[in-house]
Amino acid sequence: MEGANMIAHDTHRSARWSREATGEETDTETVNTRVELWCEASHTGGRGEFDRVAERLRELDARGDVDASAVETWERFVDVSGGYPADERPRETLDRLGRLQRWSWQHSDTSSLDATTRLVGQGRLGPEKKVVRTPRAALVEFENGIVTNVTCADERTGCLTARLERIAEREQTNSVERDDERERPRESRERLRL
Repeated sequence: MEGANMIAHDTHRSARWSREATGEETDTETVNTRVELWCEASHTGGRGEFDRVAERLRELDARGDVDASAVETWERFVDVSGGYPADERPRETLDRLGRLQRWSWQHSDTSSLDATTRLVGQGRLGPEKKVVRTPRAALVEFENGIVTNVTCADERTGCLTARLERIAEREQTNSVERDDERERPRESRERLRL
């Protein structure tokens, strides 16, 4: 496992990975898919509400529907009143949020990403501080290291499990198409023998 902020598992590489950074060549024939669940940490000590989504993501990874997966936690509220945070975990949260905001902006999809900055009080009489509020969870899909889809959830996890179902269906369809393509050359060879 990489980093203290991981809550479940990590296969292959982290979200910070890119082929350009490692110097690997991109195979145009092969599409490597990676799906990550970024969610707030459960403070109850028991099962969190995103555990079901994390389990479903692990099932997709084990079945081979995705090449890699990871479940990571992020801060729900990040204190930015003193500028960019000095601690690693809030910094990582803001960096991830920045990547999601860039992706949303590039794809004209600002409706799904609700990251607001607001003033909140510390305790009953403490001074106000400026915090950035992140979505409770984000399901981030990568193809060859590039973000291709983001699904955010604040109230319910149904949209996350529905998206995982669509990924599974898409991969099963692609698998059938690949099998059909492999069958065609064999059928052609058999016809030539006759």
